[in-house]
Amino acid sequence: MTARPDHAPRTILLATDFQAPARKAFAHAVSLAARFHAKLVILHVMKAVAAGPHGSGLGSRYLGPIKTAAMLELGRLARAAQHAGVKTETRLLCGIPWACILDAAEKMRPELIALGTHGKVGWDRLQLGSTAEAVVREAPCPVLTVHAMVSGDAFRHPARVRLRKFLVGTDLSGSTPVVLRHAAGLAKRLDASLLLVHAFGPGAKRRGMNQTFAMKKGTNVLSQDRRRQELNRWLSMLQAQGLPVEGRCLAGLPVETILGEAARWEADVVIVGTAGRRGLSRLMLGSVAEGVIRRAGCPVLVVGAAVSRKQPRHRGRS
Repeated sequence: MTARPDHAPRTILLATDFQAPARKAFAHAVSLAARFHAKLVILHVMKAVAAGPHGSGLGSRYLGPIKTAAMLELGRLARAAQHAGVKTETRLLCGIPWACILDAAEKMRPELIALGTHGKVGWDRLQLGSTAEAVVREAPCPVLTVHAMVSGDAFRHPARVRLRKFLVGTDLSGSTPVVLRHAAGLAKRLDASLLLVHAFGPGAKRRGMNQTFAMKKGTNVLSQDRRRQELNRWLSMLQAQGLPVEGRCLAGLPVETILGEAARWEADVVIVGTAGRRGLSRLMLGSVAEGVIRRAGCPVLVVGAAVSRKQPRHRGRS
């Protein structure tokens, strides 16, 4: 078996609600699992239904048929993944989707979580969606999000998924080493090229918003030359590892700049980090990460703050 570089996934957790975005996420998860010789765990969470006034609960009346349908769909997905040569197992849970996904991730320790985002039905109906938003913010590993508008549907042919060009949006802050380690690990195994993009300019640090790519406190007055020097330092480190990489330091709004460069470069995946703050900002990701996830024309790999903290909290199922 081919040796894995650092951060190459050995286990990939695919969370699916069986909707169209999840189909796209399935194709990418299977493709990655096949290329990394990783195990794919396909998880579906049946939403818990509140019990009636006498504790009988409407959920119990319909749980049987819903469970049967879910198991059949999981079986179909597993057979498709196995046909692509991927070792696969399925799991069916009942509870709050985001809590069950994070609980499963804490227990099985996958190196990657994959899920669809912004579906018109299912889990992701409001903004980015409470499930996707919570998983992206708190997952102990990177999360591959696949938007409903990502072109194509390679469900039947995961091998057609292109994973050769990774655009990395960087704020040149303390999270940069973690994000770049993950990007480099994937690029090495996939023989992919990297494009590092640092965007700065008006609106990069809007009041009251969690701007992932805003410079950390005390560095937002860096000159363009200093920014380019810092970016070039990271480029040199990646080039020393034998990776094909280039960088761009551009003035402009981070989201617009990253999306524009991803489109021009025809990126297959955009990689970003996120601060994952709590408190009022938990109501929405509210960051460059969310803007990129919602609008990118390709999958987005998010390396969250919890990946660095590595201190996941226990969450019980409903």
